[in-house]
Amino acid sequence: MLALYPASKLRLTEIGYPTGGTAPSFAPKNTPSLQNSVNFYNAFQRWSPKAGGGEAFWYSMFDLRADDTTQPADLEKHFGFLTADTRQRKVANYPLLLQTNPPPAPIPAPAPAPTPAPPPAPVNGPRGPQGVLYSPFHADEYPNDLKNVGAAISLDLQLVRTRFSSIRTEYSNFYRVDVTPFAAAVGLKLTLGVGMTRETWYADQVASAVSAVKYFPRTISALTVGSENAYRGDNFKADDIIAAIRGIKARIPNVKVGTVQRAAEWLNPALRADMVRLSQDCDVIGVTLSLYDTDNLTTPAAVAAAIDQWWRSLAALYPAEKLQLMNIGFPTSGATSAKGNIAGVDQAVSFYNAVRNSAWGQGNSWPTWGADFYDDKPASVSPTKSYGYFTAQRQAKASNFPLTQAC
Repeated sequence: MLALYPASKLRLTEIGYPTGGTAPSFAPKNTPSLQNSVNFYNAFQRWSPKAGGGEAFWYSMFDLRADDTTQPADLEKHFGFLTADTRQRKVANYPLLLQTNPPPAPIPAPAPAPTPAPPPAPVNGPRGPQGVLYSPFHADEYPNDLKNVGAAISLDLQLVRTRFSSIRTEYSNFYRVDVTPFAAAVGLKLTLGVGMTRETWYADQVASAVSAVKYFPRTISALTVGSENAYRGDNFKADDIIAAIRGIKARIPNVKVGTVQRAAEWLNPALRADMVRLSQDCDVIGVTLSLYDTDNLTTPAAVAAAIDQWWRSLAALYPAEKLQLMNIGFPTSGATSAKGNIAGVDQAVSFYNAVRNSAWGQGNSWPTWGADFYDDKPASVSPTKSYGYFTAQRQAKASNFPLTQAC
């Protein structure tokens, strides 16, 4: 090859050795086996091109399925490092973990595959909300460049992961782009929302939730069916949400399922019997608060007292172990509230620090969630469009807002 082509352009694109199948007739002594494949891999680790270039690509990361008919020879199905059906390593350190240093000594013959590392744990200490609401609505790609929505979500969550270890969503997919694979890729735990609607795309929301639990069970903390839709808008009643929760539990029996509704509905005396009945079908009772509009938040003590009061009112009616407080946030722009709260970056930072330094930010056992990680687009007319820690363009509004954490 070097006699004919420039070394700097040459690439070896199908290097490998099968772990199963029958030896080919043209090389009957090359017996396919895991041991021989490991030996070949070790030997190849010591190879280097004589004249530069020579980047190499292993034939396949995964085996082909047993029923695959695209290849004429059975041994073609067995060139992967990992199995086809369970995606498990065939042997430890085959291949070696990605690194920038020189590779270690050749690996020994087959050994049991290691248990996958657990997802990263939250950093201890006063951090404020333990998780945050995420959506890609702020991104330029959404919804006018749908082929790149996945790329936007990927960029978003890489940044989110530097500040939080958990996110929640209101939808399981965004224009049929599932969010769970992107959360799993950066090690985020996910409370996955299932958007409720009377339109046909509700089936896609459920299908994405089913796939999320099937393929990424270590990522999914819970599913929440419906968000702030009880007795509002399309007028979903408690029984409608109960039916949706039961339908999902029937398909996914081994995951927590609940709903996220406003405190106004959870605490409304006129809806009490319905909402209590709804809570009985929930493993997670998500409660969205609008503290900026409902409470005076002008001092750290007032912030802590406001959250405490809402919690006491809710815990008097619903099981505390199911309750999660959502939308803990403060706008950085907009009108002054009737309670005297003034929107602004400095005020939002003060609110965040007040939560962080209260009992709610000191490792409290009850989950709390920040309102939004990103602002909505500037053109949005949503009254909550400026609750993000970061702008719609992924720019920080202030330092340590929120605190960074180890990834």
